[in-house]
Amino acid sequence: MTRPAPEPGYLQDILNKVASYLCGMLIGAVLYYPLFVIYDRFISPWLWKPPKVTLSTIPNCMVIKLGREQSVTSRPLEHLLILLAQNLIEVAESDLAQDYRSLVLPAPKPMFHIVGQLGTGDWSAVEGFKILGQYLRMLSEDIPYAQWDNLTLSLPNEAMDYSWLPTVLFSAPDPLPHLENLKTLTWSGHRQQLTDSWMPFTPALLKSLTTLDITCEITINDCFYLLLHCKKVTTFTLQTIVERKVDSSDASGIESVFGTELSLAEVKSIERSHLRSLTLASSQDIAPLLQPFKFPSLHEVDFNLSYKNALEAIKESLLWAQFTKVDLQGMMEGVDFIWVQERCQPGALHRHIHVRNLKDNS
Repeated sequence: MTRPAPEPGYLQDILNKVASYLCGMLIGAVLYYPLFVIYDRFISPWLWKPPKVTLSTIPNCMVIKLGREQSVTSRPLEHLLILLAQNLIEVAESDLAQDYRSLVLPAPKPMFHIVGQLGTGDWSAVEGFKILGQYLRMLSEDIPYAQWDNLTLSLPNEAMDYSWLPTVLFSAPDPLPHLENLKTLTWSGHRQQLTDSWMPFTPALLKSLTTLDITCEITINDCFYLLLHCKKVTTFTLQTIVERKVDSSDASGIESVFGTELSLAEVKSIERSHLRSLTLASSQDIAPLLQPFKFPSLHEVDFNLSYKNALEAIKESLLWAQFTKVDLQGMMEGVDFIWVQERCQPGALHRHIHVRNLKDNS
């Protein structure tokens, strides 16, 4: 049976539709850039009131705070930032020179603590996040990244679509460099900002840290990623480990942001010989997290574990006999606390709090 020939103009209609589609794509691509430039520079400021900026210093510390208050100055804030940074460096260099004069040695470059805070209010969190990143980059022109040894970032605990526009349109800063001399990082925010940010938590950023303090909800796999790459860390604090989403249909739990899909049970022994203090808050069993690691220098633990039989699974994962300070809080019994005290060093400090399981009324 022969197929009927197409009606006159049928092929032409198809070609016209394809041509129209391609033209639309081309026009859209051409207009995309100028339209979003117009939005970002002219429309967005009217839709969102930007946060106000407060700049302040204390010895060897610069604070950049975005919120409801504004620094009182007759100068543009960018100029004030430069003046404060230059004065901070001059004072720090003078103090170091005085200290080293008696040693007849050249003074090293001073190191600084940088604090960035973004509050919540009637402004776009994304806009504030962008502005904070820009101020940090401006600051680096006077206080180079190599002189940042302590960084504190306090961000809103909300997901922000950081990458929804191309960087050139969004005017977002490129990711900060690796901050090779950064030793202490204190960070709070939303887990998404650990990766989608002007300062993503890459292995290069984590490898030199000696102190890491994170406050946000993440999965046990993400916590493993952090411990894995913090090879020199002496103090590790993380709050809070929560349930991991198994698949997209899972109504409970959250997704891992670092994409760490390793089976923790299959990981070979990893030594963290520098770690002396470990603080974890978790609603999930932390035994699978601890088992791959060896902590030969660990002396202080602070665990807040909100799940049943919290101590039982980690009894064999830690060297209790070397501990000098133990804080335990969770659904544990008196016999558990006695077990811990009997196995720690004589004279070790203990603070144990039993939390009742309210769901089961036990």
